[in-house]
Order: sequence, then C-alpha cells, then structure tokens
Amino acid sequence: MGMLRAINKIQKYDEKKVEELKKEHEAYQETEEYKEWKKKYDGREDDDTFRYDPNPQGWNTLFETIDLKNEMGLRIADSVSRANPADGEVQAKCLGLFIKYDKSDLACRAACNIITNCTSHPKSERAIQKFVEYSKKAEFKDKDCYKNVTDNLPAWDKAKQERTKLAESSMAHAHELFKVDKSNVKLVMSAFEKDPRRLWNHDQAMKTHKTLLKHGDEASAKTFFSTAQKVYEYSPYFEGEKKDIK
Repeated sequence: MGMLRAINKIQKYDEKKVEELKKEHEAYQETEEYKEWKKKYDGREDDDTFRYDPNPQGWNTLFETIDLKNEMGLRIADSVSRANPADGEVQAKCLGLFIKYDKSDLACRAACNIITNCTSHPKSERAIQKFVEYSKKAEFKDKDCYKNVTDNLPAWDKAKQERTKLAESSMAHAHELFKVDKSNVKLVMSAFEKDPRRLWNHDQAMKTHKTLLKHGDEASAKTFFSTAQKVYEYSPYFEGEKKDIK
C-alpha cells in the first residue's frame, strides 16, 4: 500500500518539482558520501546487491517511477492488485492508476475485484463510477472480464441504497460519497454524529474537513469544525481546548 501511495504522489509532480529534484540529485553527487559510495561500488568484486547497494539513496527508483513510460509503476500496481483482490483501498488506487494510463484490461480486472469482493468498502462507490465513465471510451481486449463487470453493474446499482445507509454512521463512507456528489453533505454531518468510532477517527475527520473546504462548502466546513473542536479536545488541527497540553 505504501508503494502505491508513493507512486500516486510522484505522478503528481510537475516539471518544476522534477527539475528541483534533479538539482538536488546533482548536489548529492558532489557530496563526500556519494563519492565514497561510488568508489566502493565501482571497485566491487561482484554484483551482490546486499553487499553493494546500486541505489542506496533511492534516486534511480525515484526517477524511473516519475516517468511511467517504462511501466515500472504500473508493474508494481499490477502485482499489488493481483495479490490483494479483496482489499478495497488497494483496488481503488490501482484502478485510478490503470485508468490514468489507459490500461483498460487492468482497470477492468480491478473493477471486477471491487464489485465482487469490496462492495462495502468506502472507496468502492467512487472507483466504480470512474470506471463506468472510463468504459464509455475504452477498448477492452479481455471481453470476458468486461462482460463480468457489466453483468454485475445492475446489482451494484441496486445495492446503492444500502451503501448510502451505511454512510449515515460511517465517516469514511460519507466522506467518499460526498466526493461523488456534494449533495451528500448531510450524510457527512450525520456520520460524524453517529460514527461509533469517531473518537479514534481524528485523521478521517481532518480529511473530511479539508474536503469540505476544497469543494467550497465553507458553511458546512465551519459547522463540522466547530463540532469536531468539542470532540477532539487535544487536536491542534481543530484547535481543541487542550491542544497545548503535552
């Protein structure tokens, strides 16, 4: 999962960020640490990567991953997706990556995994919505996989009411449904009041508040913040009364 998050983060780097990283890498190559490593590596007796790490600072992997034309990031996502067919978060992140790089059959397999194994995961609703939109213009070589997804879509749509009901008391589900449709803001408020795990979901509360702001719903964000401030007394983010207590 950590690798997937890193890949998604790296792919958002713009040209300015990439140039900054290249300059940082060039500066590193002038350090004594790098020169000492290069001297030892160039004089190595064999290619044992445990004894002679060819990429000790990870720069090679970073630049290879920045440019997904060499398929490195997609290969990792493909492997992770295959190994975790019932992990909703993994499948949703992989699906997004496959769609971004127009890997239709990989996207179809991830969508199939979600519909089959991850129906109640918070990220499933938005992931399948993305796939449905993508499928309108994509071409699929694996016809059986695509048929499997389309055959199951009616049942998926029919179960939407159940997923919405689940969001009434789940902060994570409500957060994702709000991303799908801003009219679901009432679910966000309801979920925060009813989620039995909200005391342990400070990070989810922060994400939700930031999403409300990002979508321009300042009134709801203000109400959410005020309520959260009372719940998370020690939170620096929500400026709780006890935020300064160590």
